[in-house]
Amino acid sequence: ARLYANDLARIDPATGKVTMIDFPYQCPRRLRIDAEGKLWIVAFQDSLLVSYDPQTGDFEHYELPVINEIPYALNVDRERGVVWVNGNQSDTVLAFTIATKTWQVYPMPRQRFFSRDIEIDEADGAIYTTNSHFPTWQSEGGVPTLLRIRPLAQ
Repeated sequence: ARLYANDLARIDPATGKVTMIDFPYQCPRRLRIDAEGKLWIVAFQDSLLVSYDPQTGDFEHYELPVINEIPYALNVDRERGVVWVNGNQSDTVLAFTIATKTWQVYPMPRQRFFSRDIEIDEADGAIYTTNSHFPTWQSEGGVPTLLRIRPLAQ
């Protein structure tokens, strides 16, 4: 994904040929693939979650369930079909269930809790993230934090 060029690159592994794909939203970043082969992307400037089907070339977007968010990154729990989105304005982490197209909002325990990435525990679906501010005094409490979230039953 090229953030301010608003496009994606597909590299053919057999030939090395690069094909550019126009991204119809602003600022794609931090894409991941789900268990069905769909690509999930955050549209950083447009405050959207976007899916791309490489088989059909179709894009679909989903409004975030919070106000004033600029999504930084995402990760996909392929086992459970959940796209996790890092918030950096709303002090939340957002979970999008692919099958039902529904959101779950997880408030962070501190204000100004900007997280950059999410790792998923494949065994139980728990996610891990850290506050990203440096120096850490910019976050409430002023202490670096590793956070574990065990998702609510869907």
